[in-house]
Amino acid sequence: MAVGHEVQITCLTAIESTSLGEISGKVYGIPYIHLISQTSFNSNSKLIKVLLVLGGTARGIKKLKNESPPEAILLLSISPIHLFAYLWMAMILSIPVFHERNEYPHLSIRTFLDRVFLWLYLKHIVPRFAGLALMTRALMKYFEENCPRCPPTLHLPMTVDPERFLIETLPPIAGRYIAHCGTSFGDKDGVPILVEAFARISVEFPDVKLVLIGSDVDQNAMEHLQQRIQELGIQERVVLTGQIMRDEMPAWLQHAELLVLARPANLQAAGGFPTKLGEYLISARPVVVTRVGEISDYLQDGVNAWLAEPGSVENFTAKLREVLTLDSASRNTVGLRGRDTALSVFNFMVQGRRFAQFIEEQAAIYRDNRI
Repeated sequence: MAVGHEVQITCLTAIESTSLGEISGKVYGIPYIHLISQTSFNSNSKLIKVLLVLGGTARGIKKLKNESPPEAILLLSISPIHLFAYLWMAMILSIPVFHERNEYPHLSIRTFLDRVFLWLYLKHIVPRFAGLALMTRALMKYFEENCPRCPPTLHLPMTVDPERFLIETLPPIAGRYIAHCGTSFGDKDGVPILVEAFARISVEFPDVKLVLIGSDVDQNAMEHLQQRIQELGIQERVVLTGQIMRDEMPAWLQHAELLVLARPANLQAAGGFPTKLGEYLISARPVVVTRVGEISDYLQDGVNAWLAEPGSVENFTAKLREVLTLDSASRNTVGLRGRDTALSVFNFMVQGRRFAQFIEEQAAIYRDNRI
């Protein structure tokens, strides 16, 4: 609505509730509706879930027919059944559909059926979209090279809401700490490298803790991480918060001495962009992040962040030591420059205007072609 458009969120997945029927309301002023109840969606049968999604889609089509159909649909899900459902909705209502991607589509390929779906997706589904909003230029290149009749694409970097970080907050814990937010186990965000690097500087900076903010739902993986922390002898210096509420996140970031991300150089990093980095930067705290993907397109080492080489414990350790050794004024200057970058590039209002213009232009072309 902030750029002149009304938005409604329509979900073909179930909300976490036992209420029956349609569940609707508003989140941050935007109306939403769930077309499937949690009770009915709890079945373990994939067939039943598919039928529920199709039934919910039929209800959504009927509802939109009786009201005023939207000018366009933005599809965020990549589930095969959701892709089909929203394309079916668009076909019946003659509405252009836009698709957002922030990772390579072939990252989750595991089985023969996955490969078949990827082929169908690239060759027959993607060409039906009115446009693609892609987070990185690498993704733009991928779709243009692998999708015949590729629809128009828009480079839409990750976005962040600055308003969330304008409020004053109290420190969530006492003392100085380095913070990482995201997956605390596995290699996705490079936490093993981060833990090793912190262990190497822990004696030099005895008053600094390491805070790992994120889900602990994978108990086996978390146990392995905790075992390594104990082996390094830093269990008293590492705080594992588990999952925290969205509204609590600004305080954890704003009061950190340093925000870190040791993401390794892998296929996911090459095609995607860490959305947490936008929140790191908008918090105005100093940031140390690895030089992966397109991060160096926006950040310069020692200017608006510090860039470390991916996969290197030694280099990440050196960057942590370099930043923590600096006086607070120098660190804060870099943090403020990082915030300026987030405000000018990753601000959701800035990118929202670009996306709205793209949708308007491509939706008009879509309608003209159907006349």
